[in-house]
Parts: sequence; C-alpha cells; structure tokens
Amino acid sequence: EVVVEHRAGWSSTLRGQAVFVLPGEDRRVVSAVCPHEGCEVDWSGERREFLCPCHDSIFRADGARLSGPAQRGLDQLATRVNGDTLEMQYGDAQTSEPQTDAPTKG
Repeated sequence: EVVVEHRAGWSSTLRGQAVFVLPGEDRRVVSAVCPHEGCEVDWSGERREFLCPCHDSIFRADGARLSGPAQRGLDQLATRVNGDTLEMQYGDAQTSEPQTDAPTKG
C-alpha cells in the first residue's frame, strides 16, 4: 500500500492505495485500481488472475486485460531501486475511456 495525497481546491487528504509488486527481477508494479470505474481489484491465487469485484473485469498476472468492461490493462507504475528500497511513481488511474470527437454542426 502506498499513501497518496489527493488535492481538490484548497483541501488535501491522504489515503492508502493498494498496488501489486509483480514477481520477477524487473520489479514491475501495477496499480490495484481497475481502469473501468476505479474499483480495487483482488488477486485470485487459485486462478492466478486479478479480478474486479464491481463489474467482473479480469486481468492476467502481469496486469494485461483478459475480459470484462475494462478496455485496457492495469496501470503499470514507473519504479526504481534505491539501495534496498523499491520506489515508485504513483498517479491517479484514468478510469474513463477516451472520448471520441463529437460531431460538429456545419
């Protein structure tokens, strides 16, 4: 879990946000936030997949999308090793799909 500061206008709050450190030498980290609507995904060790409990999106063990309403995989976070500490750059996940250009009146 990482602590994330959220700012809205003049207010600022801190809250914990789960991330998953993937096994392997490359120390990849993925956000636990489903890109569909922002629910927190769970790891199913039995299925070896990430599952979104809100709308049933399913992601592979590396975070790639398998099925469900999410249109992309889990966000990968930039990381670096500093001594014996794994540091990551965390940003809020974009939960909505990109908008297509609306028709214009001519």
